[in-house]
Amino acid sequence: MKFVKYWSTVLLTLFFVVGCSKAVISNTDNAASKVRSATVVFQEFNKNIPSALLKKAKAVMVIPDVGKLAIFGLGGEAGVGILSKRIGANDWSAPAFVNITSASAGLQIGIKSTDIVLLIMNDESISDIVSSKFTLGLSTGVSAGPIGRDVSIDTATKIYSYSRSSGLYAGAAFEGLNLSVAGDANTIFYGKEVKANDLLSGKVSSGSDAVKQFRDELKRVMR
Repeated sequence: MKFVKYWSTVLLTLFFVVGCSKAVISNTDNAASKVRSATVVFQEFNKNIPSALLKKAKAVMVIPDVGKLAIFGLGGEAGVGILSKRIGANDWSAPAFVNITSASAGLQIGIKSTDIVLLIMNDESISDIVSSKFTLGLSTGVSAGPIGRDVSIDTATKIYSYSRSSGLYAGAAFEGLNLSVAGDANTIFYGKEVKANDLLSGKVSSGSDAVKQFRDELKRVMR
């Protein structure tokens, strides 16, 4: 048993080394690539998200290709996504990069990649995410997002979560996923140190074509 636990721990550690190295934003090109990937993911998701939620959401977070491993009862996840906030009636901020991490115990065995979309319905949750490490779960008002075009909005839900998974691993509960601002990635992409609050309030702009496409897609769908 000790032997199994030792090697499962080693494998999990190696996964995070490899997974996090892939997730790290090291230059403007892979930062722009992350934004483009997020745009594609959102385009593919929004067809199944109720229009009432899209219209009411205060912010959107898209996290493409969250790497996940679970083996011998141990598990973990790592990825980088982007967060954009609604400004006025139908404009959207330049995105802030966000890290997602977790370490958990479970019974599943396998490897998978997951795309995640979060619709954030209130300003308080946005502030919590950018001010400190924020953990997704029932205690923070996160609920699985409904599928379909016409649903009523649950006012008790602060964040609606959507995911798409592929591969051998099944079961993508969001309980225990940690979100935190990726300050280094924001600095690399915008060419200077920027605060997430300044990005989300519209004080910082971007001339990136990738950002324009992402914002245009939000304007088109979430009006």
